[in-house]
Amino acid sequence: MFSVLFKLGWFFKKYWKRYTFAIIALIVVSAIDLIPPKLVGMAIDEIQFNSLKMDKLIHVMLLYGGLIAASYTLSYLWDYTLFSGAMIMERSMRSRLMNHFLKMTPTFFGKNRTGDLMARATNESVALMLPLNHLYNS
Repeated sequence: MFSVLFKLGWFFKKYWKRYTFAIIALIVVSAIDLIPPKLVGMAIDEIQFNSLKMDKLIHVMLLYGGLIAASYTLSYLWDYTLFSGAMIMERSMRSRLMNHFLKMTPTFFGKNRTGDLMARATNESVALMLPLNHLYNS
């Protein structure tokens, strides 16, 4: 399972800032998402003991709304960062594969059928095997 991560190490080294931000944002969102249930519990306790005043309720509601907005914003950012990185990886790997195909000789394409090359190119376990020279016999 982790062998895929090692094979893609070249990509993660190049885009380490993107993935570091995504991981940190995910951790922060997870921490923020723990606070609203505690706020609701505190508000319910104050209602139960008849000590909840209107200004305290407004303060709790504003804090709750702010936490929801912060959680949503950070969730969007880490999701966008992570999955746009996946699209960059896909584009990069397709470009590398195409560049490799363009370097092949006509005899290579005579020996290998188009369908076989397409099947190998779309199989993710084969596409992750780098360098590409080991994928196809030249």
